[in-house]
Amino acid sequence: MAKRVNSASLKGKLDIDWALGSGILTETTKDGDFEYDLFKLIEEFNGKAITISIKEEDTLPTIDEYNVSDESDGTEEEDFFKED
Repeated sequence: MAKRVNSASLKGKLDIDWALGSGILTETTKDGDFEYDLFKLIEEFNGKAITISIKEEDTLPTIDEYNVSDESDGTEEEDFFKED
């Protein structure tokens, strides 16, 4: 069966103020920052059958960030050949 799809794709920082009824998504590109009204965008889909997907992107810690001990200023090596 044939389908027609109307979609919107945004990527940026989301700031929602529920008290003011404001939802702004700020996209940062090499050309500058662009703001979009998330609630206005969602209103275009009001009353229609939709699919919503939201994901968060974040950086992962490096190996050094995992291995730093409170007692030293660097990584510690474990002795795997030590006899009990």
